Amino acid sequence: MYNEGDIVTLAFDEERYLLAKIVRIEKLTLHDLTHLMIYDTFLTRGPGGYDAEGEFRSRTHTLPDISSLPVVVDHIALTTSAFEESEPLIVAHEEVVDQELKGYVLWVALRRERAEQRGMIRYDTGENEGDEDEAWDEDESNEGDMTLDGDGSDWEDEIEVEAGVDHAEPEEAEENSAQDESPESEEIEVQAHTWHDTVFDLPIDRSLLELADIFKQHKFQGSSLGQALLERVVANSEEITAHVRQLVDQGDYAAGQELLMFGDAAAEALGPELSKAFELQTVEDILQILGDLGSDKAYEQIADFFEMRIGKLPDDPLAVAAARSFCYVVMLTGGTPEPLRDRLKLIERLDYPELREDAESAIAAIRSQPADVPQQKEQSSDPFGGL
Repeated sequence: MYNEGDIVTLAFDEERYLLAKIVRIEKLTLHDLTHLMIYDTFLTRGPGGYDAEGEFRSRTHTLPDISSLPVVVDHIALTTSAFEESEPLIVAHEEVVDQELKGYVLWVALRRERAEQRGMIRYDTGENEGDEDEAWDEDESNEGDMTLDGDGSDWEDEIEVEAGVDHAEPEEAEENSAQDESPESEEIEVQAHTWHDTVFDLPIDRSLLELADIFKQHKFQGSSLGQALLERVVANSEEITAHVRQLVDQGDYAAGQELLMFGDAAAEALGPELSKAFELQTVEDILQILGDLGSDKAYEQIADFFEMRIGKLPDDPLAVAAARSFCYVVMLTGGTPEPLRDRLKLIERLDYPELREDAESAIAAIRSQPADVPQQKEQSSDPFGGL
């Protein structure tokens, strides 16, 4: 059982461990979210043994003076499975202070803004106008949102956040940040990074690896975490190439599965191989790996291939494989990732017996999604309303 304020170590590689603090735990219907801030240090693994409470631990660590450690990532949100797969071990506990919640408050503000844009938060304009906003739809952190936007590169946004924020519920925390007019409050401008608007469903090491480009920025130069991530990216390029060659040239699907740990770098490497592949099994294997990668970059490769091949339906087996793969990832995500959303209309053209069931499943998933922008009553937000 983990609690807010727990300081944990998380596996980074076979030898090193990250040190992080749990600043918030959210209990949701589908999964819990664990919000962390990460210190800029690495710990090594010591032998297993019994702690002060007499509980056996599989590993031990020698802790530095935590109060003197800089924070390199002020917030990152992991799902329950991603957190557990990161091999967490509690090594200390310190109560969370307001200063440590700034990254979380920014995450709340950006997620709320996205929910409003999608029509997932409604406002009462009738007699009860002063009532609280409707609660967040807990499905807001769905599978489609657990993947990175774009290629994992950073983006900036100026958000005004109050310096003094109470440890409150998500809606309350944001309201406090925006409305607290006490003398102690201070408006500041902050830079939002990808981790301020994302829920990660991969272990911490893989999640951070997909964010490696951020650590090329000047503000992160010299950080221990940034250097380690960039070194891993360089070292990984040769390994990725070797796995791709095994998958494509030798039909070794297990080698393809090894690519999943490399995220967008693997998707980039697989894209050219997909476009020039001519054997059905190879195409199906690459499409499956890209679908399993589950990032916008991987979805872009699938969508591009589908769009390139759709004119050869229904006689081309590669085009059929592309259509099925596209429909499958749309069914999984509801078509919300941008690379898929841009091609959703192509599904209308899949009026062939062998693809009709795939198309219907994809369309059903799209219709289950809320509209990005609230529509007038006489307008339909259904992209397939005319079918």
